[in-house]
Amino acid sequence: MLRRKFITGALLLLTATAAFSLYWVFQVDPVLCTGCMNCIPWCPENAILMLGPDAWIDPELCTACAECLPHCPWGAIYRDWYSGIEDTETAAGPVLSPNPSPGTVSVSGISNGQSISVFDATGRLVCSSVSSGESISMNLPGSHSGLHILLVDGTPVLTFTVIR
Repeated sequence: MLRRKFITGALLLLTATAAFSLYWVFQVDPVLCTGCMNCIPWCPENAILMLGPDAWIDPELCTACAECLPHCPWGAIYRDWYSGIEDTETAAGPVLSPNPSPGTVSVSGISNGQSISVFDATGRLVCSSVSSGESISMNLPGSHSGLHILLVDGTPVLTFTVIR
């Protein structure tokens, strides 16, 4: 289900299968991004993460406030239309399951043999594994509290917050 947010320039589209929003968000051009992290502290929604050597903006968290834009010295941040996630898209794919214990992340809705990686907000790899079924549970080592991003086969899929 789409998270409803009030955004200037939002447009509601109705299709035969689902309703979804079309709205402005900001994205990072990985070719121009140097990984300087100047933009991260300026995002009031904590939507900007380091994904490896480059910044990445989660379009589901971005409210298009443009607070990050003037703080990128390389001009790597640009405005783009985001269509959101259709209701039909949320039925399949990885989802976070209830965690069996603190410091553990459980993911279901994945295929056997898919690579699962978890990065923290600084872009540091916290843990990775290869699934051996339709779900996987991984321990997050150390005291990695805060915002995290889950990648499946190298593609950002989910963001989540770990509270210890």
